Amino acid sequence: MIALEWEHLQRVMTQQEDILALLETMFTKAPIGVALLDPQLRFKSINERLAAFNGLAVEAHLGRTIWEVGPDWAAQQVALFTEVLATGTPLLNVELTSEHPAYPGQLRVGQASYYPVYTADQRCVGISMFVIEITEQRRTEQVERLMADLSAALINSLDYQATLDALARVTIPFLADWCAIDMVGEPSQAHFLAMAHADPVKQAVAHELQRRYPDSPQHAKLIQHVLVEHRSVLLQALSAEQIRDSVIDADHLALLEALHLGTMLIVPLLVKGSGIGALMLARTAGAAPYTADDLALAEEIARRTAATLEKLRLFATAGQSRILAEEAVRVRDAFFSIAAHELRTPLTTLLGRAQLLQKWLTQGETADPRNLRSMQIIVEQAQRLNRMISALLDASRIESGRFSIESVPMDLRTLAGRVIEETRLTMASHTFTLRVAETPVMVAGDEVRLEQVLQNLVSNAVKYSPGGGEVQIEVLPSERLARVAVSDQGIGIPADSRAELFRRFYRAANAEALGISGMGIGLFVVNEIVELHGGRIDVTSTEGKGSTFTVWLPLLT
Repeated sequence: MIALEWEHLQRVMTQQEDILALLETMFTKAPIGVALLDPQLRFKSINERLAAFNGLAVEAHLGRTIWEVGPDWAAQQVALFTEVLATGTPLLNVELTSEHPAYPGQLRVGQASYYPVYTADQRCVGISMFVIEITEQRRTEQVERLMADLSAALINSLDYQATLDALARVTIPFLADWCAIDMVGEPSQAHFLAMAHADPVKQAVAHELQRRYPDSPQHAKLIQHVLVEHRSVLLQALSAEQIRDSVIDADHLALLEALHLGTMLIVPLLVKGSGIGALMLARTAGAAPYTADDLALAEEIARRTAATLEKLRLFATAGQSRILAEEAVRVRDAFFSIAAHELRTPLTTLLGRAQLLQKWLTQGETADPRNLRSMQIIVEQAQRLNRMISALLDASRIESGRFSIESVPMDLRTLAGRVIEETRLTMASHTFTLRVAETPVMVAGDEVRLEQVLQNLVSNAVKYSPGGGEVQIEVLPSERLARVAVSDQGIGIPADSRAELFRRFYRAANAEALGISGMGIGLFVVNEIVELHGGRIDVTSTEGKGSTFTVWLPLLT
């Protein structure tokens, strides 16, 4: 009997040992960082993943406080640990940064959560900490920002040198501490056409190096090799001997040493299989070496840069003559006019049929709401396309001098009321307030064209107020003028955009940034209609708070 009980006890102990071993393995080898600290913030246990994130061995943590493990690391977290101990409330998804243990200056990013640890009698005996490394996720976000900045730099200027300078700055400091773009052909024969450095002091050194030693033989040989082979060169470290072998004199050596160049990438700029220059990126000595991902990113930057520089070169050559530009405008206008005319007839038929089908569906007693909604969308989009085509035709007529009006006496109050009632039927997310004079506001005007003006201003007020809100319309006399004002509570217009608003194809930068669609024709046509009526239009706006467009027309006397 005793033997059987002993065997049972041994089996239980063996099972417990197996479970403990399994738990120990899971803790030690977990794919996320895990640690347990006592109330004095000493490490009681830590797994390999978190220890590696801190850049120390597991044994270097145990029994030591967070201040002893790493003062910089502790400074971020002591307040968090203290809060968890004081409140007994977990803290989740706190972002931490730490310097890479092998590469000073390179940061690693982790997302940490902290939980209080209680005994069975609800005594807090420490804190458990869980860390997931998100360095790669942050790098992806940084790469996306860099490429967005690169795209902006490539399109913001038609000036060759300004574009080169902007491109050099874009790579700093995420991809490099120092960047140079070296062109070998037109439009300049000079080396190092653009250069940028993250450190202003070293920036001056780099420019001095460019000014005094633009044609170092070793440098020219390396660039030539890259351009001939059409292949990037990665120099993981520049030794003192390599630097000395590439210099011309003592001053040249002093300037190179002052830059403290470490790992370097040289990437060819290729256009149709021919090298036009090279993109050079370097990090300071001691910084993290370039990786395969860095090389791939640099080559993508070089590809986009080369394509843009070639377009700028071609533009600069062609831009010497205004005839080509004027001909391009003429062809574009002719295309718009022809395309709009050709599209108008089938679109009118399509819209008519869609509205007829919509009417039949509405009259049916068993109409499916989804079908009704789908048909409503078809009609609305066809109407929108029709307005766009009309705007293109109007713009073409204005440019060719064929735009005209037919004036008759009319009351602006009646026109405004009709436009607002029609708009209310389709714009449920906005409220509309109409304030008009008690007596008629008479003008000599083309009713169709003035309705077009008011519809455009009201639809713009709705479109540029994507969050909803109130749209106010006022029709009042003011001395010998009629005043028609449309106000919204939308995104507003940047101050530097207001003077350009009525120019053809112009759109404010904030509208583009928010992804609000448009062709930039509507206000151009509106301005022409108002001027043909002997009036004027102006705008007041506060960015982020809204805009007011005011049309002034001569009163009928």
